[in-house]
Amino acid sequence: MKLIPGSTPGASDRMIFAKEAARELWAGQFPPPAMFWTPDIGDVIKMERDLPAFLRRAVKKAGEGAAAREPLWKRAPRYQRQYFGMVEKGHWIVYGNFFCDAHGKDWRSQPVMVKDGGDCYFQVQYDPKTSRFFGLSVNGEA
Repeated sequence: MKLIPGSTPGASDRMIFAKEAARELWAGQFPPPAMFWTPDIGDVIKMERDLPAFLRRAVKKAGEGAAAREPLWKRAPRYQRQYFGMVEKGHWIVYGNFFCDAHGKDWRSQPVMVKDGGDCYFQVQYDPKTSRFFGLSVNGEA
């Protein structure tokens, strides 16, 4: 299984999975005929740079219980991140999995997927050709 560690600032919190690893690790979530590819570090850095502005627009105001917390768009750049590439409807997109707690899992070699947990866990897709985000999924709270 080929893994590509990040090599730029913030790289210690970033993991880009090569297409072979992504196919192996995410096949349950994206079964064949899903096609995978290896994202370029430049595409991932651009995604990370543009993500806070997207989240600021996309995420509705938190409920009263979360009012004391910093907004997600401010916290997200400090989250750990897993990336892999997929081809969807002819578009080469970067899939990002963001989390604030890996629960002891080796997140550099295994997907971090949890139920609940609120906005400590979210996933989003990004089209590097159009610089467009879509498919935002923020975990619910139990």
